[in-house]
Amino acid sequence: MADSEGLGMNCPSRIFRCAATALLLGLCVPAFADAQLEGTSWTMVRFQSMDDSVLTPADPTRYTLGFAGHGRLRIRADCNKAQAGWKTDDASSLRISHMVMTRVRCSKRSLSARFLRDLAYVRTYTFRDDHLFLALKADAGIYEFAPMTGGTAHAPLHTQTRPPADSGNPPLCVAKG
Repeated sequence: MADSEGLGMNCPSRIFRCAATALLLGLCVPAFADAQLEGTSWTMVRFQSMDDSVLTPADPTRYTLGFAGHGRLRIRADCNKAQAGWKTDDASSLRISHMVMTRVRCSKRSLSARFLRDLAYVRTYTFRDDHLFLALKADAGIYEFAPMTGGTAHAPLHTQTRPPADSGNPPLCVAKG
């Protein structure tokens, strides 16, 4: 009776097929998730913290994100520029890491320092009404971005990510700004 239902001797084969399918589907999700962000550029609209206070940049074009290929993120934060790595593990998670930035002292009313600090705490993203929303860990707040019209977020930083093969020195990043 069990064999006629496909649960007897075929069970290991069925389990293997299910596991293989799940593995293949799991491998497809990050590529799809990366594809949603890759090649897009955004300007900050506002930040809403968990206490419902709202911060709005005086000039949104001075706060931008550009999701480039190979997991590279280009960032403009008022008078500073940065590059970082970005990675999605599924359709909504986002990690931003390994940031290299200029450290120019912006005006007192600038959101630069907070924006750059908060990017390390981004955990999820979503799209709504053509806007990108980045949520920080522990529900600390949400950044809202509008699509950037034309161009890239900013010119890339000058970086050296690999030393010459014969130098014997570890990799370093140099930001010129």
